[in-house]
Amino acid sequence: MVSVFLSHSSQDNAFVRELAGALEVGGEIEVRWDERDLAPGDNVVSRIAEGLESDFVLVVVSPESVDSKWVQREWADALHEETTTGRKKVLVAHHRDCRIPPLLSSAKYFDLRKNRAEGFRQIRSFLLTERTGTPARVNYLPVRPPIFVGREKELAELRKRLAIPGALVHVTGIAGKGKTALALQFAHEYQQDFEGVFWLPCQSSSVASIASELARQLGIKLEGDLPEVLRELKGICAAKRYLLIFDNVEDESAGELIPGGIASVLVTTRHMNLKFLRLRDPAPLPYFSEDQCFDFFRQELGQDVDRHTEECRTLFRRLGYLPIAVSVSAALIREDVRYTIPGLAQNVPGDVTALIREAIEALDAEPRKLLAAISACAAEGFFLDLAAEVGEFDESQSLNALHQLSSRSLVEELSRMDRRYRLHALVRQVSKDDTFMERHAEVVVARFKNWEKNWKRCEAELADFQAALEWDIGARNHSRAHEHANCGFLLLERVGRFQEGFDLSARMRTLAASDGANAFEAKWLYRTSWIFRSWGRWEEAMSLLKQQEAISLALNDRDGLQRSYGGQATLLDDSGHHDQAMELLRKQEQICLELGNKEALAECYGLQAAVFQGADNAEEGMAIYKKQEALCLAIGQNLGLQRCYGNQALILTAMGKFDEAFALHQKQEAICLELGAKRELAYCWGQWGVLERSRGNCEQAVTKLTAALDLFSALGMPRERNAVQEELDKARGQAS
Repeated sequence: MVSVFLSHSSQDNAFVRELAGALEVGGEIEVRWDERDLAPGDNVVSRIAEGLESDFVLVVVSPESVDSKWVQREWADALHEETTTGRKKVLVAHHRDCRIPPLLSSAKYFDLRKNRAEGFRQIRSFLLTERTGTPARVNYLPVRPPIFVGREKELAELRKRLAIPGALVHVTGIAGKGKTALALQFAHEYQQDFEGVFWLPCQSSSVASIASELARQLGIKLEGDLPEVLRELKGICAAKRYLLIFDNVEDESAGELIPGGIASVLVTTRHMNLKFLRLRDPAPLPYFSEDQCFDFFRQELGQDVDRHTEECRTLFRRLGYLPIAVSVSAALIREDVRYTIPGLAQNVPGDVTALIREAIEALDAEPRKLLAAISACAAEGFFLDLAAEVGEFDESQSLNALHQLSSRSLVEELSRMDRRYRLHALVRQVSKDDTFMERHAEVVVARFKNWEKNWKRCEAELADFQAALEWDIGARNHSRAHEHANCGFLLLERVGRFQEGFDLSARMRTLAASDGANAFEAKWLYRTSWIFRSWGRWEEAMSLLKQQEAISLALNDRDGLQRSYGGQATLLDDSGHHDQAMELLRKQEQICLELGNKEALAECYGLQAAVFQGADNAEEGMAIYKKQEALCLAIGQNLGLQRCYGNQALILTAMGKFDEAFALHQKQEAICLELGAKRELAYCWGQWGVLERSRGNCEQAVTKLTAALDLFSALGMPRERNAVQEELDKARGQAS
């Protein structure tokens, strides 16, 4: 919390009370001032000294305060500290007409004489953005532009406007003008002004995918339909001095995520008619000035530029002073002996796309091919090894080709450590090749078929997953699209990204229904039901499973039918209808045996055991869990195995066999961490916490239960979160 001491004359007490009240709204600013802080008998000098230990001293200037020796002493001591430390401390609030002491002329100044409310707002905004001791939390911010010249005026204007809590500022202009570079430079240079900076690529992104990315960067998982998720995300951001940067906005999607509150938003877009920006003035972004063009060329080409001043001027004029054109031209001259300043000044192509096309045509064959492969990858950014596989390069070839692309400013580095890059929109437009779009879809589909073996990397490539899915849908390759989407859904469910899984399943259900593909529709009904169950929405989950059952019966789809029975039985068992659940599970078991589906059979055994366990028949439940364990080990079904271990541990805990239960929880945790199974890990920690409380280890119980509570909260699972909270309260009470 930032603190401020109000130095003032007693004649201004009424005004200072109003000022203090305005600053304290929201509870983020601690206001100290002598009328309220001094109790009878207090030492005036020592209390004022304590007040001067505040982060800032705000001098309320009026005729009486200017003549007050106490006020003079207060701001003089604060000025001395400011001079010693080099950190701004003294602020001036001009309340009533008077001559301001010369020594205060360099202080940050606020004029409150005509518009008191606006002055209060400006002071509050300044204090919140200049708070000390709280480092900015920056998530997934791309690397700073390697060369950034000029734009000091534009950066200062952005800082001034975004310093206002709740500000929405947009930078607009044609592609290549430098909007993204300006936003990125601002984010790096002034990140300390905010509690968190979040970079959200919006090119070709839906509101659901932007919301999912923001939730991921915030480290939270939200439940519910999209409108509910948007409301909660905006509520979280509105309460913090965050900066949200929506880059390359193409439609109204980003407008649905503007939080308001005290968060600020920066938008970059080439579109001039977006409704959510219509009533706002864009931040100015002129083309490069001639001096900025020269500065850029000097940084890229050295002082030799000054030998060709007139040719440079001609070149810059013909390039229209467009930043990307200047950048590509400098790279051509630096890297290719066929290009010189005088030569390019005489023969520069007529427009920027032609210049980029010429730069691409000047490449060797392999870099040209790699660039075409890159253009098929996700617009938000791609991994080099994926682009290399799309272009059928080995590692050495791809690195050599990348070097040429990078040296000519045709590709932008996001992370050298991860070898992750991105293309400028104009470069992508010129180099796009549908042949590589098809190849990209093939490569990504193949990768996601094996997502369980490499789930972390697949999670990082979800933007490419989406691009491949859209290609298949557009190409009417719907059968492969459903297969690909199924792999993506299972990954999203595994890592706890339920909202994205829900959105994906809804999209595929709609596609299946429009095609009359009932078998696919039934599968997506089942997938969606599990998301609803995770959110505690049992009636909706049961309705979808009943629809799936009807379709499976009509198609004589026995495998789909057994899954529907298992899902329905789980919901019935959760609501205490154990006999009805067991009846359905017997039907499921029979079908699994007929089909030879061992994986589903193992899951069925686990559900049966849970029914017995829920009906207080632990002995029978343990016997069936042992059958499930043996089958999971035989077929290598580790996800089912960890569930089996956790459920057995619960029974052992109830029987007082704590050491055996502890050993099983250790095995369960190891499997969950290996698989990235966040929901299952939360269950593991919650059950483990119950074990530790049962054997009197309250400190360990609190640790495990707190971890489970945090994870269930992040996953958006309210029923489980509430149950863990009850256990945590018991553990804390037992500890005390």
